[in-house]
Amino acid sequence: MKRLAIAILTAAPVLLVAACGGGGATSEGQALRLGHGGAPGDILTQSVEHFNELVEEGTDGRWTVENYGASQLGNERDLVEGVSLGTVDMTLVTNSPIGNFVPEALFYDLPGLYQDLDHVHAVAESTIITDHFAPALLESDLRLLGITDGGFRNITNSTREVHSLDDLNGIKMRVQESPMIMATYEAIPGVSPVPVPIGDLYTALDQGVVDAQENPAILVRDFKFYEVQDYMTITGHSYFPRHLLINETIWSSMSDEDQQVFRDAAEEMVDFKNDYYASETETALAELEESGMQITEPDASFKTELGELMQAEVYPEFYDEIGGGDAAKGEQIVQQIIDLAG
Repeated sequence: MKRLAIAILTAAPVLLVAACGGGGATSEGQALRLGHGGAPGDILTQSVEHFNELVEEGTDGRWTVENYGASQLGNERDLVEGVSLGTVDMTLVTNSPIGNFVPEALFYDLPGLYQDLDHVHAVAESTIITDHFAPALLESDLRLLGITDGGFRNITNSTREVHSLDDLNGIKMRVQESPMIMATYEAIPGVSPVPVPIGDLYTALDQGVVDAQENPAILVRDFKFYEVQDYMTITGHSYFPRHLLINETIWSSMSDEDQQVFRDAAEEMVDFKNDYYASETETALAELEESGMQITEPDASFKTELGELMQAEVYPEFYDEIGGGDAAKGEQIVQQIIDLAG
């Protein structure tokens, strides 16, 4: 039985919004609906548009990819579930919601593990993906077409400057719907983690449902969180990938030729999106500062203290899930990631 079959009772929201999914035929060819949480005109929307242009050209119009951003087809958890069930065709989604259904994905959410872009790219090109992550996704009918950068997470809040872990005491921190991220903030004394979907986050910050959130600078700018947050601390504590996924039944229906077009288009989309993040992060930080956000670097002890805390209290909690039921394998995978840092 497929893993997500047990989650069928929770699928009502995505079924309602995606009832016409499943690779519908048009007069030009097969149209696939790709859902994501990106804002209009942002890099997610641009990346999907670029991907569609490549697919449409490469297949002579046999396939097109329709761009449904701004959570039109549901939040990220809905989208992962929808692609697995076949009620949504494709998605470009962050890693954390995947961990609710494919626990092996949680290695990407480990805080304090990834050093820089070279490190995460080495992981994306390693056997950790081909031999472990991608096969685990396929058990839920999720075909992995690409892993893209989303930057490194930084902490913003509306309460105070953050220089040390002690400064987070009393903060209500928005977290993604991920057991890993929930555990991360449960381990930091005095922090109250509150799950909030990205589509509801601006309102939650504005209304004080949460005081703080963690996201890369570009996303903070694009979602205008600077309007409801006063402080950003450049923690870079957690890598923020997004994965391009397609329903496996749809994938299997394609010819070998069309599958190769999708692979090539995904590779080009990954390069397009990654180049943007590499060049745009500094621009986003400058624009956030100009908008009135106070940006600070944490004390040198921040990352050291956070890393030690996470390795002691959080990593071991997830070795079993990362290893697909084998804690020793999970620990080995984490060590392999550490070794890839060079």
